[in-house]
Formats: sequence, structure tokens, C-alpha cells
Amino acid sequence: MAYEYGMYETGGCVLEAWLAPIARWTDRIDSDGGRLSVGEAWDRFFVRSGNDAVRGFGGNVWVVWNPAVLVSMRRLSHGDAIRRMCAAFDEDGPDCGYNGVASQYASIWWGCESQDPNLTRFPEEERTLRQNLQRFLGRSRSRPAAAPSAPRAGG
Repeated sequence: MAYEYGMYETGGCVLEAWLAPIARWTDRIDSDGGRLSVGEAWDRFFVRSGNDAVRGFGGNVWVVWNPAVLVSMRRLSHGDAIRRMCAAFDEDGPDCGYNGVASQYASIWWGCESQDPNLTRFPEEERTLRQNLQRFLGRSRSRPAAAPSAPRAGG
């Protein structure tokens, strides 16, 4: 998801941030009934909870209220971001959905590009994304899972 929100293809970037071990954070933001996505609700949540940060979307998106808890930040290179994105694809499996260009990369990664209307409509986009995968990973497809080996005859 971090790639969706900071994709290099449109001039954005993906940041890697580390929080101090003493940082107070949560991934339970349902206490406001889902109203945290707008305006001052975030301010009220952080003031009331005392948290420094909130983790969402399985850890890929963070809202940091207290910048003092950030102990390091770095911009990932395009290659690092794509490699991490593909590792997430492999971990999540082919049935996981994504947004934006991450969805298009996933379609290529899982060999489903013919089912992605954005890629079939814009074949030049598909070629560019496939070339990025090839350049940064040396391949444009996930490796098939190893088949279980047959039992050997004992002796």
C-alpha cells in the first residue's frame, strides 16, 4: 500500500520510517466508529488516547502525531520499493486486492494482466511496468511454489 500512495511512476516516493521503542501506537482505530478519516477527529483521537502514532492497513500506512518519536526516515529507491512490494504480493498471495498502480503490478506478477482492464486498455503501461519488474527483480512473475517432493524409497 505504501507504493500506492507514493508511486515513483508519478513522481512520488516511498518513505521508510522507524519509531522509537518508547513510542505509543495502536492499530485499533475503531473507537471513533470509523470517523477518524476526516479533519479534527484525528486531533481529538491523539489528544484523548495519548498515542504517538496509528498503524493502518497492516502496517503499510502510518499517521504519526508526535514527530519526536521518529528515529530515522529514508526514501526508498525505486528498486527497493518495487522489491518490497513484490515481496508483499508473494506474502499476501494472488487473491489480495490492491489499488492504483500496485494493482497493475500485482496483475502482471500473478500472470493475470489479461484480466486487468487498465493493462489491456493501455498496453504501453503494461510494457513499462513489466520492464520495471524485470529490471529490479530480474523477472516479471512470481516464482511458482515448490511442489512437495515425492517420498523416497527407503533402503
